[in-house]
Parts: sequence; structure tokens; C-alpha cells
Amino acid sequence: MYNVQNKEDKVLSSDTRKEILINLKKRNKTLSELSREIGVSKPAILKHLFLLLSMEAVQRIKNGNRFIYYKITEKGEQMADLIVSVIAALFGSAVVHKLIEIRKEETFELVPARAPEQVPAEAPAKAPKIAEIVTPTPEPVGKYVQPEAAQGFPLEIVFYFILMFLAVFLTIRVLRRKYSS
Repeated sequence: MYNVQNKEDKVLSSDTRKEILINLKKRNKTLSELSREIGVSKPAILKHLFLLLSMEAVQRIKNGNRFIYYKITEKGEQMADLIVSVIAALFGSAVVHKLIEIRKEETFELVPARAPEQVPAEAPAKAPKIAEIVTPTPEPVGKYVQPEAAQGFPLEIVFYFILMFLAVFLTIRVLRRKYSS
């Protein structure tokens, strides 16, 4: 019983694992899709997925030899529902929607992607030339920093972290009560 509770605490103590569960509620996704949508590296997502697999909150589905999809299980759905309901019960559904908006804004990339490397001059002439991609030179990030950010943390970010801390803390307490009985 102690190990199950300890694992439950581990699952819900990470914002990334919570985001994985909530993302998988929408549909089955590959590692690449999860990484791109959550904004976390593939190795980090894989580490979280292994823990969720060991908890039977998600399962792997092979699609031939090419893709491996991850699917939320019934146990994972219960966890995801609990996460959303605890946040909604404590702070109202408007706060849940605001947190989703803030999270989407945080994952927006401000600096353009790097251009692909040029084909070396000594490459064979018969090599097919794909389309040329022209991208602007990345500008320093400092240009995009908002003036109020230099004065301290924006109120929304402070509010977001306080809410996430409370949500994690209260979710763990609810799960401990649920699984200790």
C-alpha cells in the first residue's frame, strides 16, 4: 500500500506528468507530438512516460514498425479528471481556463528557428536540390523582453505558480486520503 501511494504522489507531483495525462485525454499521441505540444525535450517526456507506464496510467500502442503511440488508460483518466476537478473546485473553472492560456503563451517561441546547413560545394551535381529555405537571422532575445519584466515577475506568473503549488499539494492530500482507506 505504501508503494502505491508513494508512486501516486510521484505521478501527481510533476506538472509535466499532469500535462501528459491531460494531453492524452484528447487523443493518442506519439513521443514527438507530446514533446512538441508540452514544450519539453523528448528524453524528458520519455522519462515521465516510463513512470506513467509503471503506474499503468498510460499504455504503449505500436502501429506497425514505424510509430509508437501512447494511450491514457482508465486509471490515467481518473488521475487527469482528479487533477482538473481539484483545480476547478478550489479556484473555479475560470482559473483552469486562465492557466491553460498562460501555459500556451509560455510555450510560444519568440526566436525564429535556425536555417538548415548549406549543401557543401563539393557535393555531386546530380544531387537533388530541395527547396531553398530562407529564414531571417535570429535576433537577440533581449529585443523581445518586456519592460515590466525587468522590474520583477509579472503578477500572472506569480499567480500561476501559487495556484500550481496549491493544486499539487491538495491533489496529493486527496489521493493520500483516497488510497489510504
